[in-house]
Amino acid sequence: KVSKAHEAVEVLGIKLSALTPDLRERYDLKDAKGIMVVKVDPTSTAVEIGLRGVDRDGPGDIIE
Repeated sequence: KVSKAHEAVEVLGIKLSALTPDLRERYDLKDAKGIMVVKVDPTSTAVEIGLRGVDRDGPGDIIE
């Protein structure tokens, strides 16, 4: 059974990651809570609404 959250992620075209201690340290996000957008499909709805994944300039968007 596919969860509704998983279906939403597929429709938006994003890959998410929990904010692990490693990610918090790497991007200096000590107090951040939630999940990080790590990848965005360039042809997806996520791009249209402005979500940004991890790139060489820094972390992806944080969703609380």
